[in-house]
Amino acid sequence: MPQQVTCPICGRPVAPPRRTYCSAACAADGRKARKRVTFHRKKPGGPVYYPRTCPDCGQTYQGHIKSVRCPDCQAEANQRHNAEYARRKRSGHTRPIGSTDLCQRCGQPYTVASGLQRYCPACAHVAVLDNVRAASAAWNRAAYASPEAREAKNAKRRKAWNTPRPCALCGKLFVPVSPAQQLCSDACRTARRKQLQHDADARRAEKRSAQAKARRQEEHALPQAEQEQLRLERNAKARAAYARRKARKSP
Repeated sequence: MPQQVTCPICGRPVAPPRRTYCSAACAADGRKARKRVTFHRKKPGGPVYYPRTCPDCGQTYQGHIKSVRCPDCQAEANQRHNAEYARRKRSGHTRPIGSTDLCQRCGQPYTVASGLQRYCPACAHVAVLDNVRAASAAWNRAAYASPEAREAKNAKRRKAWNTPRPCALCGKLFVPVSPAQQLCSDACRTARRKQLQHDADARRAEKRSAQAKARRQEEHALPQAEQEQLRLERNAKARAAYARRKARKSP
């Protein structure tokens, strides 16, 4: 008897002819969840490639930081992996979509949503970031192991720092003292703080206005007696607040 497959989004059983998700809505949620799981941090200007050496054929090629083989050898490896997966699937040693497995980070059970899933939804984001950081640190240690490589990297970084850039507020060219510096002077930094404070005050005022409008609409839907009672309570609070302000100002 075939194993009953449950939807990885809502947990309901999946009825034929559907195989993974129970409905089109759950399928759309699954596509969105897969898009949110990013294994590589996107960099401006597109992906960055590095010179790599294929361990199978010894050919030098330009590949991603985590690529292992050249494109031709990777295609052959994919064929071997697909054949091995088909053999394991026929023997019943695979994890069906919708089955239950244990998270490799916290040990809690989770519903399998993809073949490569190893973590529960609560641990997936943190675990993937930890893996990316560990891989980047290992690559940096291997790439900049020699003092010459480190000095070349630092020289390139110092050159980038010493290049004049326009101020983000006034447009004046200046030489930054750090990569994160975007403003040229204390005057521009003060003006930017005032601008940010003004924008924050405007957002708070807009929020208070929307809340007051919603409160008035709710009050208008109440009976006349309740509206009069709320008006009296509001006036009493206003008079008490005015009396407190007047008492603080008086000598």
